[in-house]
Amino acid sequence: MTLKCPQCLHDDVIRKGYCSDTGKQRFKCKACGHRTVSPLGINYDDPSIDRTSVYDKVREVKKKRRWLITSAQNATPVFQPALDACMTWCSHNSGELIVIPNRYKNPTSLFTDKDHDWWHPALVPHLVDQRIELCKGLVLLADIKVVPTAKNPLTGMEGFTGSNSCIVGHPHYQFHTVATRAGDLAKIMTTTGSITLPNYTNSKAGKSGDHHHSLGAVVVEWDGECFHIRKVGFENDGSFIDWDKRYTVGGVEKAPRPKSLVLGDLHQKFVDKDADRGTFEFLIPQLRPEKVFIGDAMDGFSISHHHRGDPFLKWAKHHYKSGNVKQEIEELCSYLDARMLNDIEYYIVPSNHDSHITRYIKETDWRHDPENADFYLETALHMIRGTKMVDGGAETPRPFDYWVGKLLPKVKVLERDKSFMVGDVEHSFHGDQGPNGARGSARNLSKIGVKTTIGHSHSPCCIDACYQVGTLAPSMRYATGPSGWLVSHVLQYANDKRTHIHIIKGKCKA
Repeated sequence: MTLKCPQCLHDDVIRKGYCSDTGKQRFKCKACGHRTVSPLGINYDDPSIDRTSVYDKVREVKKKRRWLITSAQNATPVFQPALDACMTWCSHNSGELIVIPNRYKNPTSLFTDKDHDWWHPALVPHLVDQRIELCKGLVLLADIKVVPTAKNPLTGMEGFTGSNSCIVGHPHYQFHTVATRAGDLAKIMTTTGSITLPNYTNSKAGKSGDHHHSLGAVVVEWDGECFHIRKVGFENDGSFIDWDKRYTVGGVEKAPRPKSLVLGDLHQKFVDKDADRGTFEFLIPQLRPEKVFIGDAMDGFSISHHHRGDPFLKWAKHHYKSGNVKQEIEELCSYLDARMLNDIEYYIVPSNHDSHITRYIKETDWRHDPENADFYLETALHMIRGTKMVDGGAETPRPFDYWVGKLLPKVKVLERDKSFMVGDVEHSFHGDQGPNGARGSARNLSKIGVKTTIGHSHSPCCIDACYQVGTLAPSMRYATGPSGWLVSHVLQYANDKRTHIHIIKGKCKA
């Protein structure tokens, strides 16, 4: 860390002995001669943490290529079974456990002796409170102690590590991406979860901290080219599932099949080749989730209402034969059919891009679009025959559902506004529609009182009980400028714990 003189702001600052009364390190500016114990940029070490132990730990951390990272609160009991399971993971994967300390200063805090600052003895050998570049592109912000009751622990830290991704130790699990320059990997920001038990007061902030306390950790792997990061959640017995294995106090066993995999928004016409390979040739065949959910399956490029006023796009569609809507649906069905596995159930979630067809039928005159006239007339006939009065008004069938049912009946298309639960998680929301007719977002859907996994924005995140996927088409032409889009899916393990699985350069793990 560069030290600067508080007098002249010059960075030519050297150590110059110790204060005889306080024992603090003294510093001298060689430029102006000013002496101080507080140069700009100084970082006083936490006296409650053994520095020798931390330095030894940092050396071990830098030797590894796999890490299991969590946080711990001061003066709080550890979740011992989970700690034992973490050590099992480290032994099996040649990894290193990192525990980031957090401080909760409150004189009425449960378990806390206000006159002493301490961490559970079992965690002391694993504590790290220094900023470390774990691998290229990923920084551990262990030098920042965020109060455990912070509702949005990542707020304000977007610029701390430049364009590098970062990990912050905190018991409230949150995750999101930050927009970066075109061509760069979206910046990933995540907290860790905790390995200490909930320890909060009965204040509003304390109860909020207790409600959002997540017993868990994040796994980081470095394969020499890129890093891979995912979350694990501890069960009541301390065990946890990571990828295809379950880690317990006693050892390692094969995990049951995941309950579901929600794919990043597909937009089949523009799927990235690396994303396609990593998802359908590696992730799904290896883990074989029981159910796979697909949002924005069809892009709707052929008849999108966004293109009506653009004569150049109309010419491009005509010249490159990309204006036939039935052909686009057939290509989608052929694409999915070629990638479906027999023992997996596939579902399409009703989405805004699928609904481009509905808007096309309602707003277009078929006489002005001879290329799609046959499709239009057959679809309109189906819609008019299926329209009926129901409670609250009239209901018209979705044309996309009709064509998928006709061309690929083994894929089930879910219904709008009809619940579809997998375990304790709602899977019927795409994320485009929010509460009370508002536009959907992870923020407003996190408040509806049920766990949800959604898509729509292409920037993956986790806000409380709402997990949002990314996309398999990260380079759409209509999205210009810095982007936080990422090829990212959400996996729901057999124990109902969820994690994001990112596909980076065609790979989803080391």
